[in-house]
Amino acid sequence: MEEWKMEKMCMDMMMMTCMERMMCEMTNMKMMMDKAYEMNMEMNMDMDQVMSKMHKCNEMMTSMMSMKENY
Repeated sequence: MEEWKMEKMCMDMMMMTCMERMMCEMTNMKMMMDKAYEMNMEMNMDMDQVMSKMHKCNEMMTSMMSMKENY
């Protein structure tokens, strides 16, 4: 469920400007960090997951952008 929500957010991010996207990513990261803190999780591992998610998201957006430009 959480996974899906994150993906959906990434999809929505494609419609945003660069600035809005950054804000959204920051918020996502903060939420995840808060959640990890609440659950007393090992932060290092969690940060890796967050980073890879954001990286995937950025890659997805980049490919979307280049697709748009090709139209």
